[in-house]
Amino acid sequence: MIGTLLLWFTLSLGLQENTILFANGEHLEHAPIYAELEFHAENEYIDIYGIYKNEMMKKEHGIEFAPMQDYFTVGATISIGNFSLGVKHECEHPVGNADTPLWGWYGGYNKIEITFSSK
Repeated sequence: MIGTLLLWFTLSLGLQENTILFANGEHLEHAPIYAELEFHAENEYIDIYGIYKNEMMKKEHGIEFAPMQDYFTVGATISIGNFSLGVKHECEHPVGNADTPLWGWYGGYNKIEITFSSK
């Protein structure tokens, strides 16, 4: 069933503007610069993947960046005919060092799902 797996990846760099507003009036602002790396090992039956994203600020002087928040996703999907079974873990972690104090949020979840597709 596993056979030969095709390995592929994507790398994205970008700018973003996003604020999350909570019902209690608090808000979180995402850092304006991000880099994201996604990789897959897949064939027609299985897809094993991982995604790493880092949000960062530009430091006031120079061309250096200050990492602020990390996001991790790992998962796998097995597909047979129109059905697939997937498992996934996602989590986020603040990043800090001597130049950038710890800022951000922690969290995550695990998911198991069965999906039926008409295609």
